[in-house]
Amino acid sequence: NWQEKNVEVVFIALENNIEEFVNFVKPFPWVSSSTFKGWDAKAAKDYFIHSTPTLIMVDQNNKILKKPISIEHANAWINYNL
Repeated sequence: NWQEKNVEVVFIALENNIEEFVNFVKPFPWVSSSTFKGWDAKAAKDYFIHSTPTLIMVDQNNKILKKPISIEHANAWINYNL
């Protein structure tokens, strides 16, 4: 369980449509955000996002720790490293 390891999930969307975004993220149990600037979003540029979905694990200083290729990969990294 990620919460037991003090890991927070933040979902950043590259959406342009507010209504589609709101409907898509309703069931998510984590923080979800979008600037509605699509691929021109600062986060997309700052973290070199070239496809979606892209998983990036960052520390509290926004330093990239890992770019897992799946949720399973993220789970394994968290369980081994934290």
